[in-house]
Amino acid sequence: TVSRALGDAAAAAAGVVCSPGLAKTSFATAPGLVLLGSGGLWEGMGGDGQGVLDHLLHTGALVAEGPPTALPRLCATAQEAGFGEDVTGILLHWPPTAEHDT
Repeated sequence: TVSRALGDAAAAAAGVVCSPGLAKTSFATAPGLVLLGSGGLWEGMGGDGQGVLDHLLHTGALVAEGPPTALPRLCATAQEAGFGEDVTGILLHWPPTAEHDT
């Protein structure tokens, strides 16, 4: 499930899910990333998850420079699109380990 209002039980009557679905997953053998972003971040990037991923991997230099560089570049791009202060994100990234890199 997707939760847009963590802990906002008062909005449940309007259909907002305040308890996200959780699953335990191991990423020991695969690279990956998790991006938690505000509405302004997603809208500023066109509302397209593929566009956000492309930006992180290419323009944001996620692999070469890591999250401390890639996330500010992503947020700056969304802010330049006119979404101002409603641009917030948390980016977790774990690259492949040498033994699993092919």
